[in-house]
Amino acid sequence: MAQRLGERHGAHATLILSADATDAVRREVADLGLGLLQKPVRPLALKSTLDRLCAMRAH
Repeated sequence: MAQRLGERHGAHATLILSADATDAVRREVADLGLGLLQKPVRPLALKSTLDRLCAMRAH
């Protein structure tokens, strides 16, 4: 899905939020070069991750 969105709207930093904590999901997300947070997501972890993604895009 992230690839289709990128094709349609251009490349953007993408963060996957998932309740599926299997190694298969972790590997797939890593292979795609995307960020991953496991649900339930703590607000501070989400803010920190989003801050890092925004900082990387700014450079």
